[in-house]
Amino acid sequence: MKSENQIKTYGADALAKLDATIAKMQSEPSVRTVMLTARQVIAARIADINKVREQGYTFEDVQARFAAIGFEINVNTLKSYVAAANKAASSIKARRRPKSKSTVQVAPVAASADTSVISNPNQ
Repeated sequence: MKSENQIKTYGADALAKLDATIAKMQSEPSVRTVMLTARQVIAARIADINKVREQGYTFEDVQARFAAIGFEINVNTLKSYVAAANKAASSIKARRRPKSKSTVQVAPVAASADTSVISNPNQ
């Protein structure tokens, strides 16, 4: 443990510089960049990709649009990643759904005012 003579102290000037540095850091983008694999990008955007596919775009259309902005991916790889992402999404949904029971429940029949039973309808 440090004695009081060894403890570093900071004055108002140092604290002002520290505050200014933190403020500058908050206003600037981080130097660190998040890097994702193509598989991760497709998985993160699977809902949007599925929507455009439902609108009629083919995998070739999607791949061409991606390539036009510099996101290079082979059509077959795109298909594979989409299938894997859809499978993962459906397994997550399946785990969230409660398990169905094999028994069948029947709603009770409402009682009517006329409780007579006709044994022979021709009478």
